Amino acid sequence: MVSRDNDEWLEWAAYNLAIGIADTYVKGEMIKNGFSAHDIDVLVQKLTASPEYRAALQLSRKFKLTCALNEALLELESQVFDFSKIKRISELSSQNFQTHYYSANRPVIIEDVVSGWRTSRISKGPVP
Repeated sequence: MVSRDNDEWLEWAAYNLAIGIADTYVKGEMIKNGFSAHDIDVLVQKLTASPEYRAALQLSRKFKLTCALNEALLELESQVFDFSKIKRISELSSQNFQTHYYSANRPVIIEDVVSGWRTSRISKGPVP
């Protein structure tokens, strides 16, 4: 058992409160380990007044936000479209694109589009 005078209890309480463990649980565990309600109140007051604890609390909030964002990214990643399944077409007319792909909201990769562009010829050499 950790002594009530030991700073480990202060660190333990700070860590658990900073990561969002309910204060009733933290206090209950401390009572089980021989702390009086008064001792706990003094410890919590000391803790919440500490700039280190407030910094740890901010870091904990940012960490939780980062975890939530990572979870969202993982969820999105699992829903990413497999681009190898997108149909590839060359020489697609504007009318066919509008009718079969744009209006239907269906993806398509149009190949050889840039080969007819003037800038494409410029990069390969002088324009005839």
